[in-house]
Amino acid sequence: MQKHDPNKLFDFIKLMFNKNEYDKIPNHTKSKHFFMINRFCAIKFPIQANHLQHLNINPSEVIDYWQKTLSNLYSKTPNWMYIKSKAKRQKIKDKYISEEVLKKYCNEFNTNKREVNDAIEIFGDKMIEELKNYEKIIKSNS
Repeated sequence: MQKHDPNKLFDFIKLMFNKNEYDKIPNHTKSKHFFMINRFCAIKFPIQANHLQHLNINPSEVIDYWQKTLSNLYSKTPNWMYIKSKAKRQKIKDKYISEEVLKKYCNEFNTNKREVNDAIEIFGDKMIEELKNYEKIIKSNS
């Protein structure tokens, strides 16, 4: 069996699904990965992750909570923990939506680029599709 280094984030995530190995990991190593594990878990469990991000919370106990919860639901690391959706959507927007169309969209709907990027992050392909449709409308009116 391949030896995983608990100091590396993705090795640590794999160890979370191996109870015997996970129990050997010291609390300071668990605490080190608190932010990223909580962020990954927020993909599927946003309410729980939000409740677990208080300043005075014990990070190693939060990681223990996620380990117990996730290992009860999944036998191995779930695929959603490896998703790179934001960068992919941003590349799609940059590839298909011109800067000119983005400026016109922002002017017409009284918004800015940051809010459009936030909408792309939240609504994903639906927002990109809206921008593409807007571009078609602009071209048909020209």
